[in-house]
Amino acid sequence: MENDLILVNPLEQFDTGNNFVEYLGFSYLASYLREKGYRVKILDMYLEGISLDECITILNVTNSRVIGFTSMSSLYIKNIKYILSRLDRRNRTFVVGGLYATQNYKQILNDLDNLDYVFLGEGEKTFNEFLNNLKHRLPLNGIKGLAYKQDGTIHSNGMREFLTHEEILNLPRPAHDTLEMSLKRNGIPQIAMSRGCYGNCSFCAISNYYKENLQCRWRGLDVFTCIDELEYLVNHYHVNYVDFCDEEFIGPHTVENSKRLQQFTDEIQKRNIVVRYMIYCRSNDVSEELFLRLKKSGLDRVFLGIEFGNNSLLRRYGKGTSVEMNVRAINLLKKLDIKLSVGYIMFEPFMDIKLLRDNMNFYFQYCPFKLDRLATKMGIFPNTKLYEEAKESLGLKHTVWDEILGDHYPYHFIDNRVEIVYQAMIALKGILSKSKSYYKIKTSSKNANEYEHNFDKWKKELHEKITQLINKLIVIDSNLLKGEQIVSDFIKSITIWDHTYLL
Repeated sequence: MENDLILVNPLEQFDTGNNFVEYLGFSYLASYLREKGYRVKILDMYLEGISLDECITILNVTNSRVIGFTSMSSLYIKNIKYILSRLDRRNRTFVVGGLYATQNYKQILNDLDNLDYVFLGEGEKTFNEFLNNLKHRLPLNGIKGLAYKQDGTIHSNGMREFLTHEEILNLPRPAHDTLEMSLKRNGIPQIAMSRGCYGNCSFCAISNYYKENLQCRWRGLDVFTCIDELEYLVNHYHVNYVDFCDEEFIGPHTVENSKRLQQFTDEIQKRNIVVRYMIYCRSNDVSEELFLRLKKSGLDRVFLGIEFGNNSLLRRYGKGTSVEMNVRAINLLKKLDIKLSVGYIMFEPFMDIKLLRDNMNFYFQYCPFKLDRLATKMGIFPNTKLYEEAKESLGLKHTVWDEILGDHYPYHFIDNRVEIVYQAMIALKGILSKSKSYYKIKTSSKNANEYEHNFDKWKKELHEKITQLINKLIVIDSNLLKGEQIVSDFIKSITIWDHTYLL
């Protein structure tokens, strides 16, 4: 039987990739369209571990009126271009959607000759109208939410309006075509409780995406439908851990949303659903009363968007939080014995060496230590407020792509001394990722308390050595710096320390 639509995730597995989760965007879209009577198939190259050529073979022997690709970066577009160049046309329509496609539709339509349409914004209603018009042989080019190329000219019908709060509440539960594949690869099942984020961080593309319709920048899904979904995953798939993958789980601090969160915790306990889960939120969301309720309902871990340990940096990037809020949130989560992960940006382009020292000090004092965080550099992404603010002063020209940041603009730090510390941290990460001293701590500690004591001592000494490097740079004229020599000397001292470390 012919499919109306095949949804394709055109991403191949990386050598370092291990994030084997369902793509919920497809799960919700497939469920929505099936409810409207359409036959939808999902082909997830990443989860299924198939190559581009294998994907082409599958698509060429599968009947479908429409083949739709998601795109989250230029790598997706590169892969889509390769696939389209080798697909049989057979009266099929090829379309691309997703945030990246929405924000770069002109470039994509110019670059992909075989592509028919780019879907702009949320896809549910646009796909419904698109498939209906195809079925009844009605015109497609007038559909809102489409961009296309005709006679060498690119046309856009504009983004379709975001789903309203009422429409979001009535979305069906997601389809789980690929969940078993995910679970077999030790993936964590995901649930979305909302769409968007109420924050306004200048470095984030999400806030810019919603700037024309601020009342839709955070929309909560129906609580009881989400709990039905949670209960289904626990009972049918026997999962015991779930990732609530919302960009911002808690949502705006309104009376209505407070009642919603109360319903969430009450309903889990009322149904006796035994599960642990993690959420993503901001430090100003954390209150003792709420998070105690969340913990009782199964909250195990919080990913907290701290970002910086300095108020001037938090203000610069529009976080809407403060150092004091961050400290209070961290301490409260520790008090409640809720596991903590943090989003933290150690280096940003405009900081001077003293700001870097403050940022480093906060991280070592308050945040759960991860070696990688010592070398995190702010990504400047297309279609963000930060890009518009920084493109002249930093000379931002062309994006590059990597596995960590995706598409971003490379830049140099304004303060040369910050660049030296950044290079030193990259080198340090390479040494300590195979640390002999940490191995001693891990293998010789007899219990958790002894490990924590020994690790804190090791971390304190590492912090002191990094601080010594920064303090040395503070008193040196940046024009007289010999960066390579300073980094070399620092790495030698770290190597000796690591090899001779005594517990």
